[in-house]
Amino acid sequence: MGDMASVGEFRDLTSVAAAERFRHFLSERSAALADLTRTAKSAGLDLDGSVPSLLPLWQWIAPQLRPRNPEQDRVGDPSWLIAGHPADDLNSESVALLDGLVSYLGEVFTTQTGHTWELETEDPRSVTYQQPVFASGVFVPVNVLNAMLRDYSERGEADDQLMLWVGATIANTAAADPLQSTDPELEVAVTPGDVPGFDWEIWVDERAESVLGAELFDSLESQFSSIPGVTEVVQEDREIFLVQGSEITQEQLDQAVRNVLSQSL
Repeated sequence: MGDMASVGEFRDLTSVAAAERFRHFLSERSAALADLTRTAKSAGLDLDGSVPSLLPLWQWIAPQLRPRNPEQDRVGDPSWLIAGHPADDLNSESVALLDGLVSYLGEVFTTQTGHTWELETEDPRSVTYQQPVFASGVFVPVNVLNAMLRDYSERGEADDQLMLWVGATIANTAAADPLQSTDPELEVAVTPGDVPGFDWEIWVDERAESVLGAELFDSLESQFSSIPGVTEVVQEDREIFLVQGSEITQEQLDQAVRNVLSQSL
């Protein structure tokens, strides 16, 4: 297992490094959610983005969690797994399930409130400073997971606490800060590609299809391909586009993608 960040190290990151780590975190979400959705479906669970779906999901995940062998290193830990988090005591299979749960908690919050992942940058004194959060730190899936793991470790029972807590947070968020559905801004992240043959990876907001409509969303691969400096684009899944384009910089591609989306709204 590689070096693991601590809360203090998150705070000490430069703004550029924190933003890059956040983009990497976002790039992990789609695959983690897809893996969880696939395995949960095989167990008869329907991950429909609703708060009630969290109860059977947590009751299915918790009993599967197993401690890691201290003599064996894990590989491929998600970027949110910091030193001291109770998930660090678990094996690779357990961490993969929890990584999917982090993604799904975000999916539920987005579905129910319209808020999307953001980087906490407002208060350097906050325990979540420069970490992935929702609604300026109102909802922090990684911290929710921390609490659920400690509760399950103490009581040995996967009950409705996750569902009730998330539901209450969503209700309070919606009441205090309802998002307007008109002219929404779609989030974008461009990161260096890790697939051979591709220079860049574009992540687009999971709301893009519902906001743009199916026809416009389906045209994004073609529109991204027409960006000057881009030679090929492959839509890997719903939110991820792989890009060939060694002559275009990360900043140029990021701005061009944002321009395509804003013109489509």
